[in-house]
Amino acid sequence: MHKTLLLAAYGWLTVFGLAHFLVDVVARRLRNRHDLDAEAVLSYGLHSTYAMGQVMFGLLALLIASRNMELLSHPPSLFIAITAAIGWFLIAWLFMDYWEPKAVAGVFFVLIAAAALTS
Repeated sequence: MHKTLLLAAYGWLTVFGLAHFLVDVVARRLRNRHDLDAEAVLSYGLHSTYAMGQVMFGLLALLIASRNMELLSHPPSLFIAITAAIGWFLIAWLFMDYWEPKAVAGVFFVLIAAAALTS
């Protein structure tokens, strides 16, 4: 159960981080809704780094899981994941108006917390 929860958490983060990037950055660019004012540039930067940070964190964890699953079960690894989930949730709460990034970070936190409790 523990390994399944870890894979589900990092898979969730990777898939929905990529979805966030595609919807908020790529789709806006394809629809030609990319103003070059300061607010638009900051919005692109925020959404790009937020989403790509989730994707890279999730992919790195999945790579580590494919090599050595037990490494992700150690307390420092779980602590880093929980801290990242809290950070993503706070960034989404403070700087993003819609609920989807908050939900993604919240579900990731719940899955990592459940994995930590089952280890």
